[in-house]
Amino acid sequence: MKKQTSPLVSIVVLNWNGLEDTKKCIESIKQLRYPRVETIIVDNGSVDGSKEYFRTLKDVVFLDLPENTGFTGGHIAGRNVAKGEYIALVNNDLLLDKNWINECMETFMRHKDAAIVGGKAFKWNDTNPSGNTANDFYTYQELDPETGETRTLLVGEEECTVDSISGAALLAKQSCLDSVGYLDDIFFTYYEETDLIARLMRAGFRAYFNPDAHTWHKIGASSSGNSSYYPYMMHRNRYVFAVKNLDEPYLRRFLKNYRNEVRTAYLRRLKNRHDLDAACRIKAYKWIRTHQDVIQQGRKSVQKMGGSYTDKLRAAEHNDVTVVITCYNYEAYVGKAIDSVLNQTVVPKKIIIVNDGSTDGSKKIIDSYRDHPLIEIIHQTNQGVIAAKNLGIERSKTYWTIFLDADDLILPTFIQETLKMSHNGAKDIVYTDMRLFGAINDIFKARAYSVHTLLKTNYINNTTLIKTSILKQVGGYKPAMSHGLEDWELYITLVEAGAKPQYLPLPLMKYRQHDSDISRNSQVIEKEQKLVKQIRNLHRGFYRKHGYYRTILWHGFKLVAYSVRYPGTFIVIVKAVPSGIKKALAHIYGQGLAYVQKKTQ
Repeated sequence: MKKQTSPLVSIVVLNWNGLEDTKKCIESIKQLRYPRVETIIVDNGSVDGSKEYFRTLKDVVFLDLPENTGFTGGHIAGRNVAKGEYIALVNNDLLLDKNWINECMETFMRHKDAAIVGGKAFKWNDTNPSGNTANDFYTYQELDPETGETRTLLVGEEECTVDSISGAALLAKQSCLDSVGYLDDIFFTYYEETDLIARLMRAGFRAYFNPDAHTWHKIGASSSGNSSYYPYMMHRNRYVFAVKNLDEPYLRRFLKNYRNEVRTAYLRRLKNRHDLDAACRIKAYKWIRTHQDVIQQGRKSVQKMGGSYTDKLRAAEHNDVTVVITCYNYEAYVGKAIDSVLNQTVVPKKIIIVNDGSTDGSKKIIDSYRDHPLIEIIHQTNQGVIAAKNLGIERSKTYWTIFLDADDLILPTFIQETLKMSHNGAKDIVYTDMRLFGAINDIFKARAYSVHTLLKTNYINNTTLIKTSILKQVGGYKPAMSHGLEDWELYITLVEAGAKPQYLPLPLMKYRQHDSDISRNSQVIEKEQKLVKQIRNLHRGFYRKHGYYRTILWHGFKLVAYSVRYPGTFIVIVKAVPSGIKKALAHIYGQGLAYVQKKTQ
């Protein structure tokens, strides 16, 4: 990019009592390789000596605001004096890579509809040094139009259009902003960039993610010190954003969900006065009630623009998949499992094979695939299936991840069909029916997803299409489930974190049945019962939230009521119960009665 043809970029850095971080940010701006940069420092009413320091700088434009006007107010003031054809919003607690502007400009050149470009933000703290691309990172955001919530992804290696991207570091084209307006001051902070991108999308523009545009960010440094501020503003602004931008019928669904959240918050607050999240939700709702006029006015202004916002969400179809195959002493099967993945009609981007300390010939068979360009092989000492799968999650860099046990198979269209279903439904987990083979030949039919049925029993098989980011977000499989039922516990964890499963009623996965799987003795059943209890203990709040325990009590109440209403029928049923069960029930009743008497003494 030649200097004389490079458009001017105005970089606006907003400071509020963060002088030391801002100094480092300015230094990173000075190191930029882009030839034409205007640096604008906006101070938002600081009292830490920042203003005095900025007045001494000769190579920046300094705006001294007398009070804190928020992220929106500060950046609006910065744009008012900016001279560039492009404007960059940059957090003061963030460092820019020297090629950040150049990379963003490349995206603008590749995509004529690009209005905003952002990149990959690496964690920056005492243990994650700046400049290190091995640090943990976040990329862009996906928006759920039914809840108005955004989920920040923890993966991303390909350039793509996005629903939203963090305002910590964005480059925007001024001519596009002129057509839709800039940041809406009602937000003050949080959701303002998502709102801006929503208006740009209505006008036919797009926001893009460039994985090569790197920054290093101190997460939350600008809002630290007040534990209630962040959740309060997020609950408040989520409502403002949704009412302003969502199209029907998504707005109706959002309003229904939001009202349910508020009702639940009031109940939680009655039960526990120290419930911070409930208090923030109630405070946000009270603010919303007193600002309905301005919120509705914002919606009217957006509706006048025409076009649709929600129709353009999730425009990018992510087809990059990693398949993780875990193996322990499956010499007879692992080669067939690998071949079933290689023979897919849509080939995965990566196949990670974790050999978990096999003592048979598995290693030799796995190593025969070493030269395949798609395959990454990991040999480790035996640490168990959970550690093996979690290592696969750690190594996966694609949008999707699929787990496959080394003794199972997937049919040739598994990836193709599950990806197709994910695009149609914008879901986070896609699961299928299973073909049982080996000792038993049958078809296991799953069922349509319901959180209530999932809490009762698992019908999602272990080989499913799952978003990698949410796997990383929840930390993968829990070591506490090392004795079994780890897949069921994972799916409950994912759903609790906001994941939305989708059922694909096709038997596209082959689940091998060994002879040992057929017989189920009392020890196995007792072990499963303990594991089920462990899952419920791990997710006690989630079970309670969805009325699982209330359902049990309700069925118990109905049984008692039925026995009172129809005593004759109840006596007949009791007499039909085998004597062994009667004795067991009598013993349980006796123990319970003794316990109650002891407590009342």
